[in-house]
Formats: sequence, structure tokens, C-alpha cells
Amino acid sequence: MLRLRVTYDRYAWNLMPIGQAHEILVREHREVAAEFWRNEMTRRTGEMADQLWGQLGQLETAHGMKLTTVADRIGERFVRPLQVDRVCALVRPSMTAAASASSASPVFDKFEQQVEELTREPTGVGLDVPAWLEDIEEEVERTRAVRIHSNLVDEVGALVEQRTLSRSDLQAQLDDMEAPE
Repeated sequence: MLRLRVTYDRYAWNLMPIGQAHEILVREHREVAAEFWRNEMTRRTGEMADQLWGQLGQLETAHGMKLTTVADRIGERFVRPLQVDRVCALVRPSMTAAASASSASPVFDKFEQQVEELTREPTGVGLDVPAWLEDIEEEVERTRAVRIHSNLVDEVGALVEQRTLSRSDLQAQLDDMEAPE
């Protein structure tokens, strides 16, 4: 079973550039292109995913045991990370919509629907937080950090007067800094 898991991981490793391209598409809100990308990935990897799933079933029957983590990984069928990308790309717009609107937001509703899809198939052995949930949490923390940073930049910008310098004024200031006292 572990050899089968390693085989899956090798194929998944080779598909990483495709996954990264999908992540860029969803973050840039290229939903039509991202959906095409997901559908094509599902089509191209479906046969291999079916084959690996079938082999896992045969091994489970032959040995009379199941390894949940192996089954979860092979059950991703190479496309679950693409679903997680979609959800993570909705975190920032959902947080923005939640902060600015007093009523329900269609962006947040879409986020909630996609999270619900991920929760339909529980993963892991019940002791660890699912990796996709940690990915969402990291995206929330990144969004919060960006907001805090941009608020600080705005506050400092309001306190400090902005001045433009000519090239000669800048050079004069740099020369003054280099001059020994």
C-alpha cells in the first residue's frame, strides 16, 4: 500500500506545474480558464486515478486492512488540490465582502458552498486537522497580515508629509550623508 502511495505521489509531483498554473488562474479570477483547466486535468488523470484506486481496493481485500491516510491520498484523484485552490482564492474576497456588507454576500455564499463540498468527504484519521483546512487558515492569516500592513502604510502616509525631490536635491542629500563630520 505504501508503494502504491509513493507511485501516486510521484505522479502528483509531476503534475505540480499544472496545479500551480491552476492556482494562478483562480487567484487572478480567471474562472472560465480555471474550470477548463480542472476539467482537462480530470479527464487526463482520470484513468490513472481509477487504476490506482482499483489497485488499492485489491490490496485492501488481499490483506484485510485499510490505511486511511493512503486511501485519502489516492482518493484525491490528483484534482482535490485544485478544489482547495478554488476555496483559498475566495478567502480574501469573502473577508472583504464580510467586512463591508451587512447582508449576505454572493462571494461568501460561494466560499461556504465550496467548503461544504470539501467537508462531504472527511479525510484523515480524526486526530489531525485536514490539510485543506490548514491551507484556508494560512490564507486567512495572509489576508489579515496584508490588511494590517496596508493600514499601517496608510496611517504613516497620513502622518508624514510627502515631498518630491529633484535629482540634484537627492544627490545633495546623499553627498551630505557621506561627508565626514
